[in-house]
Amino acid sequence: MLNLKKVGATDSFFEIGGTSLSVANVVSNCMKAGLDIVYKNVSDHPTPRALAAFVDRRKKDHADRRSRPVDGDAKKETVPMAKYREILCKNSVKALPDLKSGPLGTVLLTGPTGFLGIHVLYELLHRDDVECIVCLVRNRRSVDADSRLKLLLEYYFSNTFDALMRRKVRIVDGDITDENLTELLRGQPIDSIINCAAVVKHFETGNLIRRVNYEGVLHLIELALQKKARLIQISTLSIAGFIDADKVNSVILHETDYDLGQKAVIEYIASKFEAEGAILDAMESHGLPGKIIRIGNLMGRRSDGEFQIDFRSNGFINRLKAYKLIGCFPFSMMDTTVEFSPVDVTARAVTLLAGTPDSYSVFHRNL
Repeated sequence: MLNLKKVGATDSFFEIGGTSLSVANVVSNCMKAGLDIVYKNVSDHPTPRALAAFVDRRKKDHADRRSRPVDGDAKKETVPMAKYREILCKNSVKALPDLKSGPLGTVLLTGPTGFLGIHVLYELLHRDDVECIVCLVRNRRSVDADSRLKLLLEYYFSNTFDALMRRKVRIVDGDITDENLTELLRGQPIDSIINCAAVVKHFETGNLIRRVNYEGVLHLIELALQKKARLIQISTLSIAGFIDADKVNSVILHETDYDLGQKAVIEYIASKFEAEGAILDAMESHGLPGKIIRIGNLMGRRSDGEFQIDFRSNGFINRLKAYKLIGCFPFSMMDTTVEFSPVDVTARAVTLLAGTPDSYSVFHRNL
């Protein structure tokens, strides 16, 4: 994959020229060869020797499971589609006539400087049932958190909403990766947590994606349980991942599903998938009032087409630009439906769905 004449068994992939793009190629070729490898495995085992040992261990584990004698009295392994069934089965279309949105109270908003986050802040500022918005924003050397929010409000809405900001917003210097998050917010009443914070890069050589998208969610779960607050996790339709070819035409992810046996090859998707599992675990084991809202490709506002300020970081747009540059796109996508989520409509939907009864746990944008 790296076009090198010689590679040592203990050479680290990333130290001899490996990049996030070439990792994707390694994973793809491994899958074609019948090796059950995802991005994180290469990241955790970056040398040929370590990765080979990992593959051997996984093969042995699979062989042990196949050879294990069947015990009629033994507890059966959870079937993926049956996991969290009691929680997920309530997301029924039949229940929609009773769907109502209630007050959110004091809201902790994470990621308010992001494209979706700033639009969610705008919606919350204009809701009478929102008493206070606690914005978790990290100060920077060049500009403080308050100025960052005002600059973004001015850019997207041509208004800094000074009166509303003074009356309703409290800014806390921090982010969801802080180990002392519960201590940081001690004494602050919180009724609802809307988590818009995420690293949306598909690959990263370090552990930033997992640290924010998964471990950060663990911190929010702990906080929500302590505050007895509802936790609204912004997830992604792409947690559907990749299904084996013999199942792909018969499997569609719905609000009643989580684990269909899909493979999350991309690190971003894997982190979002794990985060959903952590929330569902907390709901099942600790009674967390949680909600998962899966959104699609965030696009410009429906009202005026305004797109995100840092558009060059948008993965979907970059993919479209790549197709235009090379003058072609994968044949497999010929009949693929592409989903667009206008950011203003999405933000309004998030704030409305956040106030629905606790029995609704997953909202999934279906095509």
